Amino acid sequence: MVSQGLCHQASTDLGVVTRSQLILAALGDFSMSFRKIVLLLAVFYLNSGKNHH
Repeated sequence: MVSQGLCHQASTDLGVVTRSQLILAALGDFSMSFRKIVLLLAVFYLNSGKNHH
């Protein structure tokens, strides 16, 4: 019984770790794309600013 409980606990921990890793990976991808968008906007803004002057 005890070993069964330990196995269940281990699998639960593994599931939580896997889920958090997936979430972290998704957040990493989002932040990367977000940074790219910000960079593109900054470049576009700077270019349009130069055109006005």
